Amino acid sequence: MLLVAMGFLVLAAILGLVLIIKFFMNRPMSVEVAIFHGMSAEAGFILVFVKAYYMNFSGLFILDLILLACAALAGLSLVMLFHLRGKKLPIALVLGHATIGLVGFSMLAIKTLSGI
Repeated sequence: MLLVAMGFLVLAAILGLVLIIKFFMNRPMSVEVAIFHGMSAEAGFILVFVKAYYMNFSGLFILDLILLACAALAGLSLVMLFHLRGKKLPIALVLGHATIGLVGFSMLAIKTLSGI
């Protein structure tokens, strides 16, 4: 289950990379890419949540779940508070969203691939 979650999160990271490159090049971001970025991240998050649920929210995956939830909330904030209102996305929130997501994914990948 966690390998599938990682697959979805890798896809989200690749699509996020496309979005952040366009953001820093001041080019319009593709709505389709942004939607698929969010959907794949959501699918990965749900699978990590299910794994944490089956572990009774104990163990090492709870921190990964919290970090991914924070990244998801930051991404939702970017969409709801800025993108849909036609406002410029704040660089700090964009970088914070990306950093928190990558740290959460990295911790999940290390734990999953090392068999912890």
